[in-house]
Amino acid sequence: MSNPVRLAIFEGFRALEPGWDSYEGIPPREHVICAAIDATEAMAATGAEMINAVPRCDGSISVSFRRGGDEWTISISNEDEL
Repeated sequence: MSNPVRLAIFEGFRALEPGWDSYEGIPPREHVICAAIDATEAMAATGAEMINAVPRCDGSISVSFRRGGDEWTISISNEDEL
């Protein structure tokens, strides 16, 4: 990944432990983190800027992007669904 700030965000997700959200949050599995990184790289190749990435309590990751006046959010499921 060309942007070390974006990479650091996803690296932080690897450190999450069960219950990370003070409840019963499931940490994202490695393949979910890798898929989020891949999606971010693919969107960056189109000129889209990542504006937010957040882990979800179900182990998924949501990543938001902006290009021009448009914004998108991609959710990568913990169950191998996009």
